[in-house]
Amino acid sequence: AVAKTRGRFLLDRYWGRYLAVLRSGDGLLAFRDPTGMFPCVYVEGEGLIALASEPSLIAALGLIEPEVDTLAVARS
Repeated sequence: AVAKTRGRFLLDRYWGRYLAVLRSGDGLLAFRDPTGMFPCVYVEGEGLIALASEPSLIAALGLIEPEVDTLAVARS
């Protein structure tokens, strides 16, 4: 039911903290719970897309090198 409705079934019936990925034709659909309370970060590169709930999970895979955005810190 989830795939047939392109995720609408999941969004309409299940609330809570989740991140879902569905195959759609030759691509992917990614979405999170309707409350928006569950974080979703992603990185694209060299034939892959990685999604996670925390940047540290992607960093642990070696896909990103964490750094401080000093300009953003200065603005806040």
